[in-house]
Amino acid sequence: MILKALTTEKSYHLQDQGIWSFLVRKDAEKPAIKKALEDLFGVEIDMVTTAQHVAKVRVKGSRLHTRRRALKVARISLKDKKKKLDITKLKK
Repeated sequence: MILKALTTEKSYHLQDQGIWSFLVRKDAEKPAIKKALEDLFGVEIDMVTTAQHVAKVRVKGSRLHTRRRALKVARISLKDKKKKLDITKLKK
């Protein structure tokens, strides 16, 4: 369900506001994401939002084509705004 925590510049700025970003499976639904993260981290989650990123083909030069994969990103906020998540629990 939860693939990994996002570690981008935007996600670090959102962590300062109490919003945490995760890559999730494309078929994951909000209630299932909320339950999985509550069980994993032992915290109460206030809100879950999801965003779909479609796959894109980029052309570099005349022959080189690269494909960016399709992603689904879940952003969560905690009920207790003072708590922080230890995202190292997700690393394998």
